[in-house]
Formats: sequence, C-alpha cells, structure tokens
Amino acid sequence: MMNDEQLNDVWNKLLADLPRYGELDSERRAAIGETLRETELGDVEAVDEFLDAIAPKADGREHVFSLFLQHSLQPWLMRDEHHVLSERAVSRLVDWYRTPGCESLVRFPILRTLAVDGHRPALAALADLIVADPPTDERQAVMSLVPLFQPRSPSLPGGEVLFPRLFDALSSAALAPVVLDLANFLVRRGVLAEHPAQSRAGELATLLGSLAARLQKIEENPAEYATNPQELSRTVNEAVTLVVSLCDALALAGNRSVVGKLRRVLDLHHRRVQTEGAAALARLGEEEGFERLKSLAKEPVVRTRALYYLDELGATDKVDESLRSPEARAEGDLAAWMAQPTRFGVAPDTLELIDRTKQYWPGYVDPVECFLFVYEYQRGPKTIGGVGLTGPTTNALQVDLQDLPPSDIYALYAGLDSEHADIYETTAEDLSPDQQDAWNGVSGVLKTQGYEELELAIWGHFFGEQFAVASAVHNGRPGVIVIADDHSEWFSLPVASRAFGPREVYAMFKGRKLLKAFNKDEGGAA
Repeated sequence: MMNDEQLNDVWNKLLADLPRYGELDSERRAAIGETLRETELGDVEAVDEFLDAIAPKADGREHVFSLFLQHSLQPWLMRDEHHVLSERAVSRLVDWYRTPGCESLVRFPILRTLAVDGHRPALAALADLIVADPPTDERQAVMSLVPLFQPRSPSLPGGEVLFPRLFDALSSAALAPVVLDLANFLVRRGVLAEHPAQSRAGELATLLGSLAARLQKIEENPAEYATNPQELSRTVNEAVTLVVSLCDALALAGNRSVVGKLRRVLDLHHRRVQTEGAAALARLGEEEGFERLKSLAKEPVVRTRALYYLDELGATDKVDESLRSPEARAEGDLAAWMAQPTRFGVAPDTLELIDRTKQYWPGYVDPVECFLFVYEYQRGPKTIGGVGLTGPTTNALQVDLQDLPPSDIYALYAGLDSEHADIYETTAEDLSPDQQDAWNGVSGVLKTQGYEELELAIWGHFFGEQFAVASAVHNGRPGVIVIADDHSEWFSLPVASRAFGPREVYAMFKGRKLLKAFNKDEGGAA
C-alpha cells in the first residue's frame, strides 16, 4: 500500500501526462486507467486539478475521462454528502458534454455525476443539458435521473432548480413519466414546498385528456394502432405509464380545475388507469373518486392499489371487510404481479385459494403467511392453469403444478427464492475436470441401473454438499434424477405439455431441505 508521498507522486505524474494524452503509448494509457481505478480522490482541489489537466478532446482521452467519472469522482461524491463539485468543475463537465466526437461515451456518466452531486450548480446544469441537448439514447437521460430518487443527502439541496426547467422535456415520450414522477417524489419528500405543476395544471390536464382519448380509440380499434400484440402492449403501456404519472401530479398540485379531465379517465376500460384517476379525484375531495376505488377493490388485479390509496386517504372502512382480509389482499397481490408486462402480461381470469399456512421461510426471522392459488386463463375452448404463491414472495410458474401436494409447491417456490453464498449452481458446460470425471463415473453406474438418455443439466452446490441433476428415462418414464454422494432421488415427470424439468425439480429438492430445516420444530407445511 502506498504512503501519502507515493500517492502524490503517482497523482502528479498522472496530471503531467493528461495534457499530452494523444501522444502517449498504449502501455502508459493503460497505466493511467489503472491508476484511476485504484486511487481515491482526496478533495475538491484534486477534482479541479484533474479536470483542468484533461482538456476536452476526442483523441482517446474521453475513455480516461469516463473512467475518472465512474471510478473516482462519483465514488468520491457518494462517500460524503459534504463533498461538492465546484462551479468550475461543473463548467468543465458541461464543456466535455458538448465536445464533438465524445457524445456516446461521456454524456451518460456526466449527467449521472451531476445528479449524484445534487447541489444547485450541478442540478441546474443537469436540467439544462437534458432539455436542450439530451443523449441520443433517451434511456440514458432517464437513467441519469435515477440518483435523484435516492439522493445522498435527504434534503437534495439543489432540488428546487430542477423545475420548471425539466418540464420542457415533457415532449419526450421516454422522459415525460420520469420527469413527472421526480416532481411528485420531491413534493412527497418535502424537497419542494409546492408542486411545480400548479402553474402548468391546464397544460398537463390537456395532455391527460389527449392521452385518455387516444387510449379510448385504441380500445375501440386496436388494429389501427398496432400490427401485433407486442406492439399493442408497448403502445398501451407507454400511454398508461404517462397517465399514471399525470394523475398523481395533478392530484398533488391540488388544482380542482382538472376534475373534468380526471373524470374522463374513469370512462376507460383499463382498470389500472381507472384506479389512478379515481385516486386523484379522491385526493381532490371528490366523492366519485372514493366510490370508484371502493368498486375497483372488488377487482383482484387492482385491489392492492385501490386499498393502498384508500388506506392513504383514511377511507379503508368504505370497503367490505371481506375484500380487506389477508386472503383477499394476497389474491390481489398475485393478480397484479401476473398482469405485469414482464410476467404474464395479463391477469388470470380466475384465482382460487387452495392452501394457506404460516411457516418459517428462508430470509425471514419470523413465520410468515403463505398462500397458494390456482390460476386459470380461458382462451376460447382452451384452459391454461397453474399454481401461484404469495406471502413471503410472489411467483407463478407457467408449468403444471396442480398434481403436486401443497408442501411440494411451497418447496419449489422456496427453492427458487433461495439466495445464499453457499447455494449456487454450475451448468453442465462449466464443470471442472474433477466434476466432469465424477459425472462420467456416476452416469456409467446409472446406466447399469436402467437409466437411459441421461443428460446432466445442473451441478448443484448446497451448503458444502454437491448434487448432480440430470434428465433421464427410467422404466419408460421421463424424469429427473438428483444424485448425492451416498444416495439419489428419482422424480417422475407427468406427461404434460407444460411439465416441469430439471430446474424446477432441483428447486423443489432444495426447498424441501430448506423448509424442513427451518420448520423442524413447527407444524408448518414442510
């Protein structure tokens, strides 16, 4: 480890080389990059020295500049909320941002650095750059704002300079929701005394009205707006995301002139949109909003959100007690989870509770309520079903689990949910030579015992034990075998189009061991 004098020598050499970076050989360039990864910044003077030494220029130094932001400057800012960029440093970052030829590499780390800083000069520059000259990839602009939702200083000292400037980015479909969500967040956190949308309520209400009209047309004639289900889902989800943010902003702004536009949202079929519109109306004191939330609580897919808003408004007693029970809330959690675009994409047509138990679960100190629901989707004459879990986690597999006992279904989901440094898997392609030799020996023995078509899928590591997990055929039946040092377990697979395979079998195997260990002195499901 270097002492202070050695660190100063390394730093001074780095500063001396930066102005002539384009002339350096590849070895020295690599050494500079390594220095930036290993050397911690000391103070704001060091930041200014570096930025003064490395003038904006597209000759390869933009790579070093990007490394400096990500590995030196951002960690330095995060280390202490009192670390702040000087106005000179902010100016240099802006110069780099506008340097031709460097855009693709430096724009995102610059915006993120300004957001991490969180003080007035940095955030004023951030807002101006995003509005006037955003990155070509709009996702980078969106991601650059993420640190503002997790500020290193709870008060976010420069938060008030972000608005109304950021509202000029509402014309961007990608940026509009995150800009509104940021305004809503800063109001709720008390960073902003009043919502910046108050002065633009009419403009935002008009935007909400146009989105509601667009969604209504999509509901009436979806083929006009998309050529396939994926495109339709993307179009609808983009509009819904912005509607949600707008409803929240208009409610927080507290301007009752927007009530008419919010009522239009209630006419749409999309239940999530109805819920947001109803919540906004309720926050503005409209009884119609409370009544619609009460009605929407009957719908599992939006029940959790409707109850949350009613809880927030102190009006939970408006809903029938049966819809507020643990079972009803669990049903709502599962329906909402399944409806997410990244999950099943739509809520199931039916959900039926088949088991409820309280047991210890990996990752929890105390026993937790666990619920199993059979779900079904009706698609013409075809019915697709399965079993989902809520409680300690929410999950639903697109495989047929209905013939398994509840204890095994809990075990399967517990195994999938397990996270521990001593629980991990190695794929068959990544076996070590010793593991490959062990498998070759085991598979040879299994073949003599009548197992055919053996194919190793997983090499499992479980708290010091190792297990080989393979698909096979035995006595004409397909299945999965899990082999330990001193025993093996065979799992016959049902003949079904959505039968589970080695991954699910091994998860159930792990889950059985975990739940048995956690609940050995209890009368739980294990």
